[in-house]
Parts: sequence; structure tokens; C-alpha cells
Amino acid sequence: MACSKLQTGSKTSRVQSVEEIRIATAIFPTLSLLNHSCCPNTSLVFSTGTAADPCDSQESIGFNQPLLGEGRQGPRVTVTVRAARVITPGEEILHCYGPHSNRMATRERQHLLQQQYYFLCECEACSVQEEELRESSRNESGLLCSKCKGALKENRGSGFICSLLTCGHQMSSADVNHKLQEIRLALEKAVALMEREISVEALHLLKRTRNQSGLILAQSHPLQGELADATARAYASVGDWKNAATYLEQSAIATSSQYGKDSLELGQQLFKLVQLHFNGGARGPALSVIPKVRRILSLHCGPHCPELQELNAMEECLQG
Repeated sequence: MACSKLQTGSKTSRVQSVEEIRIATAIFPTLSLLNHSCCPNTSLVFSTGTAADPCDSQESIGFNQPLLGEGRQGPRVTVTVRAARVITPGEEILHCYGPHSNRMATRERQHLLQQQYYFLCECEACSVQEEELRESSRNESGLLCSKCKGALKENRGSGFICSLLTCGHQMSSADVNHKLQEIRLALEKAVALMEREISVEALHLLKRTRNQSGLILAQSHPLQGELADATARAYASVGDWKNAATYLEQSAIATSSQYGKDSLELGQQLFKLVQLHFNGGARGPALSVIPKVRRILSLHCGPHCPELQELNAMEECLQG
């Protein structure tokens, strides 16, 4: 099993970039007995060192194994299996081998699982009727009609059509993909500018791109969420915590729509939102978000994760 960690970028700026990197491979014989599901009922938490045992509650089971990296035995790593929802007596415990229903389409997940693990996945998420999946995709594209701002839906293999009968405006798949690609390229350029700490220029570019994206992307579209997140980062880089929080709230809407209201991804976005409120001295908004963050992070990461410790410290300071 691949083990990863979050790597933090430069610590000299107000805002630090974080990315997940693979650091080693470990073998967990007991964990490997758990079957896969694209909509699992568990979450996995990896930890190393001699920190407090994360398996001290009835909600998790921990397995220890030496880390193997570059052919040498490294420190011991613990993987904790946590219940991500209520698991009833007799129900199978399932975890995700990688492809998750919130992150990949059914055919892509099945292809990857077949290629790597040599089985055709028939979990709950993959067993949904194909027509039902296509219908969901047609009606929830997150795209807007460029003529009336109504919702666009797939038009049975011939591009997109406005869902409003009074409009009926159509767009080809090529046109839609071209517009999305333009937005994506502008977003990547803005992020590159921020990595070079040219935040003001990045902010101007993001504002222009967001004005353009609003012509075709609904607030719930993942790309709109990425734009809002990048804009929040740009504002935070120049110390404008209030505007940063406003845009991160918009990003959280898209994250919740894409991954779910109990997802770790949403918890991470809301954790950043608390940090922004805290830095900006917005006591009330910060305290109102903290319980939501605590619930999600406790669910997926356990009570000893560093984010929860920081959250508790911020809450204590705000209530003092």
C-alpha cells in the first residue's frame, strides 16, 4: 500500500501551499483482507513515530507495519481504519483502494481497478444503472447556458442544450471544452504567479477569469470552486483576510457539491476558512465554523490529528 504525506511549501509567505506526495510503500496483511468499495464506509489515517496512539477509541482499528522505502526498513507506520459512517452489525467493512465514486466516473474507476487489481468492481456505486448515471450527468453538469444562464445538460451525445424549454440554446462539446480549457489555463497561470509571490498580478488575472467563468460555470462546478480557492489564496497572500474568507466560502460550496457534506475535502476547506476568520479577527464567524470542521476531521482523521489540535488552540484563544 502506498503511504503519502502532506508537504508544505515555502514558510516565508502568509500562505503556504500544500501537496500530497508519496513517500514509501508498506504491507498491511490484515488491512489487505478488507474488500474495496468505490463508496466505502471507512477512512484510512496513516501515522509514524511515537505520537499518541490514534487507536484509543472504539471507532477505529490500527495496524502497525515497518515502512519500506528505497529498499531499506524505515520507521514503523500505523494505519488506522475509521468508520466514516454508521456500520451496522453484520455489515461488511469496506475501504477504497484508490478510485472513489466522488472523484472518478464509473467507467474510469472500473478500468483502473481492472488494470491494477484484476477485478470488475460491482460495488454499490458501480451497480447503479448506466441510464441513471447518464441522466444524472445530463442534468447536473454544473454548466450554464451562455444565452439565458439556465442549466446546460447533455443532449444525448450531440453536445449540450439549455434545460429551459423557452430557451433551447445549444452548444457543441468542442465549444464547451474550449471555454473550460481557457479557464483552466488561466487558473494554472495565476497559481504559478502566486508560487513566485506575484500575488497582485495573480489576483487581477483571477478576477478577469472569474468574470469569464461566470458566463458558463455554475457555483457548484468543481472548476469554479478551484477558481474561488485560488482567489482566496491570492487575497490572503496580500493580507486581505475578509475577502479571502468570502471566496473560500464560495469554494466550500463547490467542494460540498462535488465530494459531499461529510467529506474530508470539505473539512480541509472549512479548516482553512477558520484560519482566515481567525487571522482577520472575525471571532463570531470563526466560532460558528469550528464545530463543523471538528466533526468532519474527527470522523476521518481521529482526535489526535494536528489540524484538530490547532483548531482547539484557535477556539480557546477566541473564547478567552
